[in-house]
Amino acid sequence: MAEKWILTADTHANNRLPGNLEFSRQLIVDMGVLARKHGARHVIFAGDLLDQKHGLNLPVLLAVHSGLETIKAMGVVPIILPGNHDQPHPENPGFSPLVLLQKWATVLLNPRVVEGEDYSLVLIPWRPPEEYRKMLQEFTKAVFSSRKRKILISHVSLAEGKVSPSQSIHQPIRVADLCPEAYQHVFLGDYHAAQILPGVEHVRYLGAPIPHTFGDYDNVGPWLFDTGSGGLTPLQLPSSYPSFRKWAVTGEAGLPLPGYTPGNRNRILCPIEIMGLVKAAYPDAEIHPVEQEIKVEGSRIEKAETLTPQDIFAKWRSAQGLPVKPWQKMGENYLLEAGRS
Repeated sequence: MAEKWILTADTHANNRLPGNLEFSRQLIVDMGVLARKHGARHVIFAGDLLDQKHGLNLPVLLAVHSGLETIKAMGVVPIILPGNHDQPHPENPGFSPLVLLQKWATVLLNPRVVEGEDYSLVLIPWRPPEEYRKMLQEFTKAVFSSRKRKILISHVSLAEGKVSPSQSIHQPIRVADLCPEAYQHVFLGDYHAAQILPGVEHVRYLGAPIPHTFGDYDNVGPWLFDTGSGGLTPLQLPSSYPSFRKWAVTGEAGLPLPGYTPGNRNRILCPIEIMGLVKAAYPDAEIHPVEQEIKVEGSRIEKAETLTPQDIFAKWRSAQGLPVKPWQKMGENYLLEAGRS
């Protein structure tokens, strides 16, 4: 009998920003709501349920606990696959705050093969690269001869993945290390942008269901997977969450900001002389000064902050009407001696 799963990754529960604690809890609850709506019995979190980078403190753990307890009460089984942010000590996978959640979720600290009626599912948590390769090869061999639909769910950084629209980062693990030819579906957590890997249409990052910082993009949401048809459908979250928006203001004429929403995470760049005005108009926003061009007035130098000391002296010498010889050489020698002292 075919099953349906809710798939997601990189929820990164934290209380780094105001309101994040409740958003973290509600995001987990929303997964249960979607599971009930679509007839799915399991929600699979493909890594980074928590966020050690921004603190694994008691309020965060209690919020996550409450969220998992709520969806378990709905009759939905949460399955948690640890990611790198869930494991403060990579050399010791069992040393993770996820062990505190085992009453309310199935926490897979070690790899596992799950055999369903119509599928063979391999679940691989995050591990350091060499250990990860060996682990994946071993568990892939265990299902390689299966005639059922073979599915891999894991948390890993791949060299071919994109962390921004124009940037990949060097990683030792590559798509080929996943043994993609052995599987019909590969679902990954780690990169926050939902994406299909080039040349392997069945290998994809689920992406974070919501943005977590400025620069996050292609946050599609959670997914509904059908083990019978192999269909994967993006789902809209039932609750609303803040977006991350950047704004640039060059002067008072740029105010008010069109489309500004106070509930979002807003960052406004503006000249220092109007920072007070902008802060008064948008008290909830982060206000950052933007450097202005330095204009040439008399002997003052345009964009002096981008010039070397030698360039600055040359500009000053020219503005004073002094000849190149001997003044330029004298100035360079002086700067050289000053740099040595």
